[in-house]
Amino acid sequence: MGKLTTFRIVVNNEDGIVKAGDTLTGRVRLELRADLQVKDVRISFTGVCGTQWAEAQKSGSMPEMNSALMDPVVAQEVYFSQPFRLWPSDTNSTTTTSTPPPSPPQSTSESDSRTTLTKGLHEMDFEFHVPESSPSSFHGKNGFVQYQLKAVMELPPKRGVREAKVTTRVVTVTSQLDLNDVYRARESVHITGDLKAGALLFPSVDCDATMRLTRKGFTQGEIIPVEFSVHNNSSHAIESVSLVLKMIIQYRAGNRRCESECVLGKSTLGKVPGHKSFEGLDKKLRVPVTCQPSGLPGCNLIDIKYRLELKIKPSSLTFKRLKLHSDVIVGTTSLAASSLHDSPPDYWSCCLPTYEEVIALLPPPYSPNTSCSTRHRLPLLNTTPEPALTTPCAESDLTVTPHGGSLHSTPDSSPRPIKDASPKPVSRSDSHPLVRCSDSRCPPVEESSWL
Repeated sequence: MGKLTTFRIVVNNEDGIVKAGDTLTGRVRLELRADLQVKDVRISFTGVCGTQWAEAQKSGSMPEMNSALMDPVVAQEVYFSQPFRLWPSDTNSTTTTSTPPPSPPQSTSESDSRTTLTKGLHEMDFEFHVPESSPSSFHGKNGFVQYQLKAVMELPPKRGVREAKVTTRVVTVTSQLDLNDVYRARESVHITGDLKAGALLFPSVDCDATMRLTRKGFTQGEIIPVEFSVHNNSSHAIESVSLVLKMIIQYRAGNRRCESECVLGKSTLGKVPGHKSFEGLDKKLRVPVTCQPSGLPGCNLIDIKYRLELKIKPSSLTFKRLKLHSDVIVGTTSLAASSLHDSPPDYWSCCLPTYEEVIALLPPPYSPNTSCSTRHRLPLLNTTPEPALTTPCAESDLTVTPHGGSLHSTPDSSPRPIKDASPKPVSRSDSHPLVRCSDSRCPPVEESSWL
């Protein structure tokens, strides 16, 4: 490398991992054997997502010949690009800071002092802020989300040819997904299915299975407890029962889609003999620590989903399989203990009350001999007499205007007497007779108050 012996990027964050919304710090290390003419030293921090795959061309008059031709599909989006000059120091930037080298260049002329790095070790600090909306780093078969630091030391041109030294460093960014903000993470899962098939040359298949989950949301590194039951209703044994955790990845490029999947974990449960049942609670599947949050928040070109499958293979001579699957939500912040009790009830596992339990919850029937402490008393009606009319108008003087009109009185030359407005006495022949309480402890009630 000549005069340059060391040129690399050192990151202060542990293992080069930084959370979205935090700060990335580090330094560029330069070591020279002798003085070197340098135009400038700069660094940039970029976040990019890209997808690419190939599709067979189906257009044309002879599609059998065009099937060998592949049409490339490419898409890209840039999240941010932050450049900064380390030496000479750039005082106008607020995103990144740099410190001058510990051994400042010394020269007789002012022009040489700006382009000469002296012999020895030089370290230039930098600092970048990672936007909170940045998606997690990801590398798949047909796409990626990558964050990279790139340092460039540009030398003076020789004979009109530009010369530069370049070094890069990949940084891992992790985005955050709080499961408490995802309502579906609290939902329980109860899935049932059956498989029935028969043929002349193959053994008959008759089995049913059930898979249960207490919730859908799990964090990275957490165990997924799965409750399962398999009933073999045929005389032939079920060859294998297994649980599989998969990652489903969808790549986008405009209106085009490409999907792939990969297995993250598998738990083999065993075989089920004929006319036997197999049930239990499996705790062998664990969410990998390196998994990205579900949906890959902040990315518009890649979507990630997680699926849990219960696979049943009846026999090696039968091609049919029974699969029960459910979506699983992976986040970075686990569910609070209080929110787990707020999950919707599991109507499949709860038992309905019996007829005797429903009858016991009903109130006792009404009986006249029941004491007042066990039956409700009727409310007392207001028996206060209404005040008499003070206006010298009779009932026949009031007329009603049709279609919602107002009441008005017709004046008459001869005044008519006002009818008595005092309350009428209560008759014994009322259709609602009084029911007196037979308990001597009850206070007497006036008849006028039971109207």
